Amino acid sequence: VSKTGDDYGIYLNYVGGKDLGNFTINQFGLTASATLSDKVGIGYDGTVKSVKPPAGISESWWGSALYLNVDPCSKFRVSLRGEYFSDKKGVAGFGTSLVDATLSFNYKPFDGLVIIPEFRYDAASDPIFYKNSDINPTAKSTGSFILGAVISF
Repeated sequence: VSKTGDDYGIYLNYVGGKDLGNFTINQFGLTASATLSDKVGIGYDGTVKSVKPPAGISESWWGSALYLNVDPCSKFRVSLRGEYFSDKKGVAGFGTSLVDATLSFNYKPFDGLVIIPEFRYDAASDPIFYKNSDINPTAKSTGSFILGAVISF
């Protein structure tokens, strides 16, 4: 289901059924975006997924993300994304909750090229990240830098 206008878009998604292990899967998602001005946009993306084993109790995980985009000029965009992910029952394999923040810059030096440096910080309620060559996860947070490029023609 979707609804779009000149300044907004709302999409409701569902996927469900049985997987190869005969687990019943149901996932609902909501994506929404709005243009606040010719230079500012905001977006939301959220989902919840439930998994029920053939002989067991249904458990679920969920996540939400909020996006803010600012385009000060046609060649440059700044995006900030904040996310929360909750998997306290270990359904998705994490067994904890996470908060993430990502700051991205999109630079378009000319048509057909976008350069994207990105800084990300992840923090979990429990240690799930590895330090150096640890055998087991010992850190509750981590940071990263990624440099991407998109070439179109």
